[in-house]
Amino acid sequence: MLLKLRYDGPLSNFAFNFTLRRCIKAAQDSLAKKQKALGEAQAQLKEVLDKVQVLKDTYETSTAKKQALDDELADLELKLDRAEKLVNGWAVQVDPGLAPG
Repeated sequence: MLLKLRYDGPLSNFAFNFTLRRCIKAAQDSLAKKQKALGEAQAQLKEVLDKVQVLKDTYETSTAKKQALDDELADLELKLDRAEKLVNGWAVQVDPGLAPG
């Protein structure tokens, strides 16, 4: 709220002070409302940031678990391949007619 204030001497001093006080009060009220809105917005931002952090932590945990499962899968595939070769080798020794090819 912008007002053009004019000071005309001692007779208008009361009116000047009254108008000035009204302007100051309006500015303080506006500031209080904006500070309240800012506080609410900051609280909402904190809630969102907390949720984002939880999601990041969950993602990191899941990624680590996936990597561990991928490593285990590779190890088990290697063991399965070795087991198949071992079983096929025994089968050939027991019955040469079972040899591939």
